[in-house]
Amino acid sequence: MLKWLKLLLARFFKKKKRDLPDYIELSKKQPESTMTSIRPYLIRAFYDWISDNNCTPHLIIDATIKGVVVPREYVTNGQIILDIASDAVDNLEITATSVSFEAAFGAEESVAIFLPIRSVLAIYSLENDEGMSFVDNNNEQEWNESDEDSTTSLSIKKRKREQSDKKSGEKSSHLTVIK
Repeated sequence: MLKWLKLLLARFFKKKKRDLPDYIELSKKQPESTMTSIRPYLIRAFYDWISDNNCTPHLIIDATIKGVVVPREYVTNGQIILDIASDAVDNLEITATSVSFEAAFGAEESVAIFLPIRSVLAIYSLENDEGMSFVDNNNEQEWNESDEDSTTSLSIKKRKREQSDKKSGEKSSHLTVIK
């Protein structure tokens, strides 16, 4: 709308053979605002929403991202799925740059986990697969608003199906039933 207003004012002043006021600069682009990543806010919001609905929040992590600290023996195809429910982790902290907590894996003692925010591929509920996945755009992962509804649950279901198939040794169909 601002662009349209500037063009309208430019035409008006051109017809009247007047100079544009100093505060209207048509030739210079306005600097783009630099906002912080929306990802940590969405992760925090989905974590709260999933927990408030008595479900179990899980993260899908890209373990190949630099700085990820997880038990490597649980990484499959460069990814790891982590249960971050309040009864499964201690000292959960979601900041603007990372997710960190302590968790026990198997019979091991508590292990410190550190996840850079950009390593989080998805957050979802174990019980109903509700959640959100994030896509990678030129090494900077951003939320893709147009794909949210259509791909979130399908990609999470596909990852979970692939993981269960590997455990059972069966090969599943590549087709997905959409109701």
